[in-house]
This record gives sequence, C-alpha cells and structure tokens, in this order.
Amino acid sequence: MTLHEEIISILKERNSTMNTNQIAEEVNNRNNYFKGDGSSISAFQIHGRTKNYPHLFLRNKTLVGLVGRDEEIMNKIMVEDLVENYPAQNPIINSMFNHSSLHFMNDDVTNIDFLTRSGFEELGSFQTLIKEGLPKDIKLKSPGLYAVTLPGNYIYNLLDEQAISKNNNVVNPWETEKLNNKWISNVDVIYYGLAGSNSPRSLKSRLQDFIDHASGKTTDRGPHRGGEIIFQLCDWEMFSVWFLPTGNPPEPRNLEKELLERFFEMKSKLPFGNRKF
Repeated sequence: MTLHEEIISILKERNSTMNTNQIAEEVNNRNNYFKGDGSSISAFQIHGRTKNYPHLFLRNKTLVGLVGRDEEIMNKIMVEDLVENYPAQNPIINSMFNHSSLHFMNDDVTNIDFLTRSGFEELGSFQTLIKEGLPKDIKLKSPGLYAVTLPGNYIYNLLDEQAISKNNNVVNPWETEKLNNKWISNVDVIYYGLAGSNSPRSLKSRLQDFIDHASGKTTDRGPHRGGEIIFQLCDWEMFSVWFLPTGNPPEPRNLEKELLERFFEMKSKLPFGNRKF
C-alpha cells in the first residue's frame, strides 16, 4: 500500500477532514504503511504527499480532505479568515491550529528536496522579486515560514566592502573571518524566517520587508535585518525565496524553532543567515 492510498483509507473511515498531524498519528498507529528506514511518518510528510496529489486531496494549510466529498467544508475556510479573525471562530480552524505540531527529526531540512516535499513554494530569485514584485497569491495573506536557497553549484565568495556599501542592504556587515566561520558547505538552505511570531502577520508583508531590504531601501532599524548577512555573499541576487503558509501564531514560531533545531542537529551550526533559534 502506498502512503497516499493509506491516507485516502483513513479519511474515508473517519468520514471527515483531518489535519496532517492527526493523519500522521493514524498512519503510524495502523501499521499499514512503513518507511524504508523504519522511522515514523511525520505530519510534514503527509503535507508533502497530499500536495503532490491534487486530484485526490483538498488542502487548506494543515487540513486535508477528499476531492469529490469535502469541497463544501473546505471552501468555507478562506485564507483571509485565518489572518483577520484570529483567534479563529470556526472550530474546524481551531482544531487545525491546535493539532498542527510538525516534527523534523527524520528530515534533511538543509536541502531543496525537503522544501518541495514539505509544501514550500518557490517565489523566484531576489533579482526577479525586486524587479517584478511579489506575485498576487492569496496564500501570501497567511502567516507562515519562508526560506532562502542557493543556486546549484554555488561557490562561496564574499563581496568587498565597496560593493556592500554601494548596495546599501547590509546595516551591520560582519567581518570576513566571522562569515567564513559561519559558512556551511553542501547545503541548499541558507536562511529560514517567519511571518507572524506573536500576532498574525501576512507572508506578503514580511517578505516585502525582505525584498525592500535586499534592494537597498534600508534604515538603521531594517526593515529586515534578520538574515541580512546573506547579502554579503556574491551573486545574492540569484538566491531563491520560498514560502509555506501556516496557521496563526504561535504556529509559525514553533515550526521555525523546530526547523532550526533540526538544522543545528545535522550541521552543528544554524543556517548561514540565522543568528539564533
């Protein structure tokens, strides 16, 4: 039995929508599907698998339903409600948030494969986003996570002080030795960030801060000083930005913390652009 077949079976037996954490727990309890390494199924794997089968599954954040059965209930849960009506009044949304803990103990959170498998979507390079702006995507109205990745076969190199000063996108530049010590080879992800730490904030708003900062629209306070040292790297314009909508706070902060802890567990360092958990 494949994982998506097991998910369908569980949803049919429950005869209702379920969140990814509930589905993962049920898959592990039923023992009908096993991973090759024998480890437990995570909610993020459920998230990624259902995303890859849109003809079978309906999705809204961590909530999963079946095509042909759950359209009515899923259509009632609009992304705008998640931002504007916090805390959510809809009991289905509340359940989705309260049971959406995701775990990365078996995932390689350092690479692009993890991002795509887990439901992150690529927005484009900084160069494209500065030139064209953020796309009109309703999912960006939600809180969530975002990541920055390197282009393939990237060779580590730093900009000189003159170039950094001209770009005006690093408020507090780091010294070369400190940057060299921070660098990690053989990873794709160099930064994880979030929108909606303590109160609801849209990905669109926070990512616009990031893009403005990258383009040199800075003051001594930001607008996005977190991760700005990535702009001391050569060819930062070609770095890609990814996003993943989540539920309302504290979910984005909890998920980011788990991602960073897993990254540190694997590499003994945080991603290049992250300074703290």
